[in-house]
Amino acid sequence: MKRKLLLGTTLLASTLVFSQNPDLSKWANKSVHTNSKQNVVTVQKSNLDLAGEHLKKSAQFQYGALGCAVASTAMFITSSLIEDKYETEVSKGTYTTKKKSNGTKDALVIGGCATLLTGVILELYSIEYKLKAGKCISLHASSNGGSLTLKF
Repeated sequence: MKRKLLLGTTLLASTLVFSQNPDLSKWANKSVHTNSKQNVVTVQKSNLDLAGEHLKKSAQFQYGALGCAVASTAMFITSSLIEDKYETEVSKGTYTTKKKSNGTKDALVIGGCATLLTGVILELYSIEYKLKAGKCISLHASSNGGSLTLKF
């Protein structure tokens, strides 16, 4: 069981690390600067660049949602493997059993719910950025070849 948790944690960490690539952000934020007499001229990003930026953010949010789903599943599975404790009381010939609360199991269930909710929110942000990218540019094929349409 410990090996499975270690494997899941390793996969989660690698997924979250690869979703945050600093080289991509440096490449996406390039702009032309001219220093002459303290004047800085910046080139505005085109709609194609903006669409690429939105798609990149969408992918990063989607990787985060995937990582949260894996973590949430691991927490729920771990909480299901923890056994509940019961206490039996005998009073006047009757037996009553009471479930003894397990703090670790409750914490794992609450953490799993919180992580699942975070994953859903990240997925919603991913969908929002994909829609923003779709509003910037539209590519489609026709009989004459590919065409590009800018949407405003």
